[in-house]
Amino acid sequence: HNQLVEQVLRLVHYLVRFGYYANIEDIQVLLRPLLSVLDGRNDKPFEGAKERSPGAQKQYEEQGRFVHNPQNTAVVNAKHMAMEVLEVLFNFRFNIRLERFIYQFKAVQEGRSDVVYHLPSQSGPLALSKRATRRGRDATGMTEFGQLMSSNCDVLADEHLMEFANRQLEGILRESAYFEDKNLVAILKDLSDYQYDKMVVKSMGLLTRYFSAHSTLFDRAVQAQVLIQPKSV
Repeated sequence: HNQLVEQVLRLVHYLVRFGYYANIEDIQVLLRPLLSVLDGRNDKPFEGAKERSPGAQKQYEEQGRFVHNPQNTAVVNAKHMAMEVLEVLFNFRFNIRLERFIYQFKAVQEGRSDVVYHLPSQSGPLALSKRATRRGRDATGMTEFGQLMSSNCDVLADEHLMEFANRQLEGILRESAYFEDKNLVAILKDLSDYQYDKMVVKSMGLLTRYFSAHSTLFDRAVQAQVLIQPKSV
C-alpha cells in the first residue's frame, strides 16, 4: 500500500512540476491529502500480535514510527516523495510572487502606473490580467508606484506611502499564501525526528525555505533585471 502511495505521489510530483495544478483552488485541494500523508499522527502500526495489544498505537506514534527498520522504510519513502511535491509547490509560490513584483515594476517603467495588475485565481500562475484604477498622484503627477520606485523615495518619511506599500505587499503575499493555517511547521519538525538522513535533510530544508521565503523573495527581486526595450536584449 505504501509503495503504491509513493508511486502515486511521484506522478503528482510530475503533474505539479509541469503545471497541471495551475491555480490556487487546485493547489488547496491537493494540499489536504498531501499534508495528511506527511502528518505522522495519521500513521498506523503494522498488523501483528504486538501491534494489536493495548497502547500499541500510542507507542507507535511516540517512538515506533521514527525507527529505522524495513517496516517503516516504505512509509518513509512515501513521505519523502510527498516532501518532493511540497518543494515544487514552494517553487511555484516563489515564481508567482516574483512575477508579480517584476510585472508591476515593468508597468511603471512603461508609463502604465495607473494600472493594477493581479493574478486571478481562475488562470495560470503567470497569466496576468489588468484592471485599470485611478491612483492618487502627488504634486508632480506621479502615482504611488512611481514614487516608490523613485531613487529619491523615503518610505519611512511618508506615512501614506508606507501604508500603500504595505497594502501592495500584503496583497501579493496573501494571494499565494497556500500554507497558511496548515500546521506545516509542526509537521515538518515531526518529520525531522525520523531516523533517516534524507528525511532530516529534506524537512529541515523545507523549514528553512518556509521561514526565509520573504527575505529570499526580496533579495531575488532586487537582483532581477527587467528588459523593457528590445535593444536591452
